[in-house]
Amino acid sequence: MALGGGTIAAGAFLPWITLYGGLHVLAGTFGPVGKGLALLGVGMMLLAALGVRRPRSRGVRAAAALAVAALLVIVQRWVAAESFVADPDHLMLVPAVGDGLRIAATGAMIAILGAILSWRATTFEA
Repeated sequence: MALGGGTIAAGAFLPWITLYGGLHVLAGTFGPVGKGLALLGVGMMLLAALGVRRPRSRGVRAAAALAVAALLVIVQRWVAAESFVADPDHLMLVPAVGDGLRIAATGAMIAILGAILSWRATTFEA
């Protein structure tokens, strides 16, 4: 889960949308949603570190909830970016979706997978 949180935080600082064929880049931290997503990723890393010390703690469940919330925010932003790119009124801007959204989405999926694996490991222990 810590790897997923770090990947989400890194994806928040990378470009979410590019304009003019990549000449102008808008990173996720340009707006409040990206800054919140970066904080969410750092919080997930801290909760995952707490889960390493105490695997049965609520921190693991909280980190899993943060991962799902992060994925929902990323998907919403991705849909917004795709609709901006597909809008014919913005053709002169030559917009494209940046790699930051893809990297953040991958990090959220890694965190969710890590939460499932850690839950299974603590649930099925004798």
